[in-house]
Amino acid sequence: MKTLLRKIETPACPVQPRKAATCLGKTVPALLALGIAMAGCSLVPGRKSPATATPPPVKVKAQKPSQEKPRKAMEANAGPAQRLKWARSAAKEGYAPAQVWLGAMYYGGQGVSKDAAEASVWFRKAAEKGFAPAQFILAGMCQGGDGVAKDATEAARWLRKASEQGDASAQWNLGWAYEKGLGVDRNAAQAAVWYHKASADTGSAAPALQGQAVPKQGAGADECVAAAAQAGLSFAQCKLADMYERGDGVPRDPAEAAKWHEKAAAQGVVESQFKLWNCYASGEGVPKDAGEAAKWLARAADQGLAHAQYNLSMVYTRGEGLPQNAQEALSWLRRAADQEFPAAQSKLGLRYMTGQGVMEDPAEGVKWFRKAADKDYPRAQYNLAVSYATGRGVGKDVVEAAKWFRKAAEQGDPNAQYNLAVSYANGNGVPKDLAAAVEWLRKAADQGDPSAQYSLGMVYSTGDGVAKDVAQAVKWFRKAADRGDARAQYQLGLSYGSGEGVPKDNIEAYMWLSVAASGGQGEALLKRYPISREMTPEQVTAARRLAESFTPRRDASAAARGEN
Repeated sequence: MKTLLRKIETPACPVQPRKAATCLGKTVPALLALGIAMAGCSLVPGRKSPATATPPPVKVKAQKPSQEKPRKAMEANAGPAQRLKWARSAAKEGYAPAQVWLGAMYYGGQGVSKDAAEASVWFRKAAEKGFAPAQFILAGMCQGGDGVAKDATEAARWLRKASEQGDASAQWNLGWAYEKGLGVDRNAAQAAVWYHKASADTGSAAPALQGQAVPKQGAGADECVAAAAQAGLSFAQCKLADMYERGDGVPRDPAEAAKWHEKAAAQGVVESQFKLWNCYASGEGVPKDAGEAAKWLARAADQGLAHAQYNLSMVYTRGEGLPQNAQEALSWLRRAADQEFPAAQSKLGLRYMTGQGVMEDPAEGVKWFRKAADKDYPRAQYNLAVSYATGRGVGKDVVEAAKWFRKAAEQGDPNAQYNLAVSYANGNGVPKDLAAAVEWLRKAADQGDPSAQYSLGMVYSTGDGVAKDVAQAVKWFRKAADRGDARAQYQLGLSYGSGEGVPKDNIEAYMWLSVAASGGQGEALLKRYPISREMTPEQVTAARRLAESFTPRRDASAAARGEN
């Protein structure tokens, strides 16, 4: 199997934005909306308020006395004083949700004078019982010094408690705390861990409390969030936008999602600013507008969000919504890289390797590749492997090259899988093993990698490491040929001309050999000549038209890898 190592490739971009999540430091969390709901304000946009419409009856199972009281507090005919009485009674009996509701009433001034300090007392009682929503609320109050002494360390402690129970908003904010060093030592790896958990755990239910029924996301949650959003609470506006975006508790509505993200973004919620960039860039819920997209991306970048800084660099590089500016592009890329954002570090390494906007310095490029590779960023691991394989910027070391190819390959990078296959086929840095080579070739080929597909076709054609199978060979040649690989187009043309592995078809043979010749396979013209002598003029004309209309396939997986 004779194949060559690929050159360094640009990492995929832009990074897809994270799902919107609640951001601390602006307002208290969505459960405070319960106090607003108790006061009878309008709930989900478009619905009438309880003052003008009778709410549907709530079906509940038999409750313990302490659980029945807060339920009664939500009845439309109960006055503020009665709601407060019922909530206080249940809270004093130790029912954590009631303690949160009572805290919300004190915070919002519903039936009682506003008192953030008293609110924090009740939130803390529920938080100490292990009630995740209360832990998240208390973290926000500690971070902002709202009703309690400002204490970033205490905020991070409560965030961790809520995060460990699967609260996605707490997980996102704990990731942010690690990214910015808020109450914890700055740690990019830990930030990545919690960001990942937040995206994986959205919608997780809180655990039961000492046999008590704990309210979960679902029935009534949309109304609570909507009430808080309409009251102007920025975190709730962001949360409601996310609900509309995903169809979580409300009908999926991209336009409503964009509307609420815009409200939260205007109040400085960084994740809504970032998400709004994506809305305007893609035309999801709003008219596509590159200038408006860039405006919101820049605001998120100014707040220090590394994802936004990286993507703002790409915007300046491509001139999308902002004038092309190489200096600004490099400046924002450095800011993101300095925040240990691996995609930015890998991209900065690539700039040093190629001299794009900086003095060419392969050793500096390898330094940045290594920073990102150590964070398990697969494209950087691949580029570091190529550096070791070629000896550019670092001493040539095929063993190290194979090690980094494997790390990236095991994370699914098709380029690394292909090159690891080459390493096994040639015994470069690993013992020669044709079976392992074929295994890794197949993994890359299954992801649509044309070089791997062509190589796998050659393996089946020659029986090198597998049983010879010309039909399988043609299958893989066709896949690679459709994606523009000229070598595969040449082999496919030969197969149609000879009838090996596929019925003989001179028009298909002529067509594929013509396309291969256009792609640089000069020998294809020589092979095409004897086939043309077997064809009628009409057949030749038809084959030429097919060749002229051929367009290589570029599927979603290739686009996601940033391939051209």
